[in-house]
Amino acid sequence: MLVAFQFLAVLCCILFPGATVVMRTNNQLLAPGRDLLSAETRSLLEKWGVCMPRGACLVFWPLSVYLVSLFGG
Repeated sequence: MLVAFQFLAVLCCILFPGATVVMRTNNQLLAPGRDLLSAETRSLLEKWGVCMPRGACLVFWPLSVYLVSLFGG
């Protein structure tokens, strides 16, 4: 069980930098006065579209390890 929690800790350390990238991108996209039709906005949306699914997939694995160690093991 300790190994599962160590694994979760390592994954959280890996996820944190990705979360800051998404947060920075969100803040730039939500900035007041942003031209919604600009090339920069499109680039930010493409970046956001790549980062979010990766983050969602990475969150699934530590959650599943935690639930298996909690209920199954």
